[in-house]
Amino acid sequence: SMIGAWVPGMRTQPLPSGIAVEIKPGEALIMQVHYHGASQSYADQTQVGLSRSPESNPKLISYVPLVNLRFALPPEKITDVKANHPAFLSQIMSGKILFVAPHMHLLGTKTGITLELPDRTLKPLIDIPAWDFNWQGAYQFETPVNYPKGSTLHLSCRFDNTSANPNNPNNPLKTVTWGEGTNDEMCLGFVGIVPDQPPPAIFRFFAGWMRQIIPRYLPHADPKMAVLGLLTISVGLRKAFQLKQKP
Repeated sequence: SMIGAWVPGMRTQPLPSGIAVEIKPGEALIMQVHYHGASQSYADQTQVGLSRSPESNPKLISYVPLVNLRFALPPEKITDVKANHPAFLSQIMSGKILFVAPHMHLLGTKTGITLELPDRTLKPLIDIPAWDFNWQGAYQFETPVNYPKGSTLHLSCRFDNTSANPNNPNNPLKTVTWGEGTNDEMCLGFVGIVPDQPPPAIFRFFAGWMRQIIPRYLPHADPKMAVLGLLTISVGLRKAFQLKQKP
């Protein structure tokens, strides 16, 4: 599970008092770093700092991903891409939203995250009309936003893959898809939610089990995305079965 991230422009982001990320005894911390444009070897000066919570029983935060992996940005086109959070979350989670963190690369021009409440009311959480790759961050609310069960999170990303975009890194232009390189693109966002109740035990067991199985049998799959996809399918099948059983 993710405990934190850094992107260009981000500052230190301490969690509010009484909120923490859980790191269990014996767990390993793995740091992934993306290097871009280096023509020779350099010494890495990255440092990571962790602060221990003074609370004996803090509430735990969950990082909910909003991601679209299946998009293509053709040359000389402005393209809108959408992403929603995994469907099963709306059925099992309620809580408070502490922060939002949208993420794109150099072709991104506009992004936003919206909360759709159970009554279909739309509540904008963040709107960035002029995206700047070098000025990113996790935006924390002064007052946490209520996230009732049955709500849905929507992410919107706009990309400008035209020759008129001064930030376009590709010359000649090409179709751009999802990727971890800066010249690739991402339609990605994280929402920090403190759940009212911890996830059901069966959910935690299933997610942990799949993280071990997926790398063995699907070595080229992203474990996080595969777990979310399989859980979404399982909830959908359960719903279909329940509907079929109704008289």
